[in-house]
Amino acid sequence: EDPDRGFSFLIDAPLDMRFDQRTGLTAADVLNSWSADRLTKKIQEYGQERLAADIVREIIAVRQKQKITHTKQLTEAILLAYRKKLKSNREVPWIGGTHPATRTFQALRLIVNDELHELEAVLPQAVDMLAAGGRIAVISFHSLEDRIVKTFLKTAARGCVCPPELPVCICGHRPVLRLL
Repeated sequence: EDPDRGFSFLIDAPLDMRFDQRTGLTAADVLNSWSADRLTKKIQEYGQERLAADIVREIIAVRQKQKITHTKQLTEAILLAYRKKLKSNREVPWIGGTHPATRTFQALRLIVNDELHELEAVLPQAVDMLAAGGRIAVISFHSLEDRIVKTFLKTAARGCVCPPELPVCICGHRPVLRLL
């Protein structure tokens, strides 16, 4: 909740976004060193941002002049991409819904903290910690997390995971959960 950590586009702060500030790349590192193609792909994938290519074009234009180090710089690049696409002169070019920077900030946070891989790693650990008859509940905040959780739970709740063309099971996989 520290506003100086760079998670919010509403407050100008250093672009960090790391949960653990002792390790890994910052959001500024990612924005200033990744290629346009890589940034576009990840903002599309992790942010599900339809204007990812336009946003990255503006990010590249900004970083050619100076390093992107603060949330305000990134937010302005995102808003400029939206203004151009929507042919709008409004300061914040959208009506209702989520702020245009939301999806890009989400993508960067997921990248910096490797959140999807962390989720994949913690789910089996959570199941291993369950007592017999225990229950596990997972709250996901967007479809990428939701898909990972549902796939894991479905796999953990079924038996054999061998390819259907095999005549007999060779994997020995046993269900460890029962879906309620």
